Amino acid sequence: LGFYLAVVEPNVDIAGDYTLTVIADSVCATLPDEVRTRTYAARITPQSTPALPANAGFDVRLSGATFLDHPDGFGIGVAGGSLGLWLHGGHDPAFVERVTADTYLEFSGNAAASVPASGASTISASFEGWIEYHGAAVTRAYCESEHHQLILTRR
Repeated sequence: LGFYLAVVEPNVDIAGDYTLTVIADSVCATLPDEVRTRTYAARITPQSTPALPANAGFDVRLSGATFLDHPDGFGIGVAGGSLGLWLHGGHDPAFVERVTADTYLEFSGNAAASVPASGASTISASFEGWIEYHGAAVTRAYCESEHHQLILTRR
């Protein structure tokens, strides 16, 4: 059973072009240094769902790196100035970067942030979830944490 609650304040419009930076938690010592911080171009567009109020859902599509065909982004739900970033909730990866011909980096989890009604040039959130690295010589590094960082900076 799903339902929506009305929000008292208008939903902030976060549509636009951003730079997404993902920073692995410092306790993730098994991740190679070269993949601990990743930066991508991100385009945030409103979802067109008739059942939802204006600016209640957004899609984030990434570029600026080589990604597996699908998935290549994640969703953001908005209620007033509160944002919920859903990177497949820690189940499947929200996006998979092909770092080299035989190395991959996967991201999955959730994050929450808030922005003022006027919008923000930077949206920053702790990212709770996992980052997994698959290297060339069957090297695998996995780190689950509540303290990864997601930073969206408007371009």
